[in-house]
Parts: sequence; structure tokens; C-alpha cells
Amino acid sequence: MRNVVFCGDKGIIDADHLIDDEARHFSNFRGTGILFSAPHNLRQTGYERVASWQELRIKFLGLPNSSDLDEAGRIVTPAVHEYTDKYMF
Repeated sequence: MRNVVFCGDKGIIDADHLIDDEARHFSNFRGTGILFSAPHNLRQTGYERVASWQELRIKFLGLPNSSDLDEAGRIVTPAVHEYTDKYMF
């Protein structure tokens, strides 16, 4: 893996995008925060949200990997049910 940063203060990162499951980490970040869906952040609003790494691949690289598709050619990603805080597959 390249260009992966682990740190407490995300404000020191000079990047275009920060992908995190904690919206509070976007407060000092100068780029665009992308919220990775998780049960603890389902009610958080105000940020672009993704539910899977496959969804991020499509966002940044375009076409999905063939392993991300079902037999009908649809993207297979876990959906987060907003009321039960459960991942639904």
C-alpha cells in the first residue's frame, strides 16, 4: 500500500481527499472529507458518503472491477440500513 497515513490530527495532512469513518476528523482537514459508512455514523450528515471500498474505486477510477459485479452486471456493495444500524448484504 502506498500513501496511507495514520495520525491523530488530520489537519496536518495536505491531500485532496480524506476517507474516514469519523466525521470529526474532517474539521481541520482542508480537502474534501468522504465519510465511510459505519453503524456509529449513520445519522451524520453534511459529507459525501461511501459504503464500500468498491464504491470508492468506482468514484476515483471509473469502471468497477469485474469481481465487484453480480451475474446481472450490478455492483455488489453492502448497504447500510439507516434505522437498524446493521449492514445488509
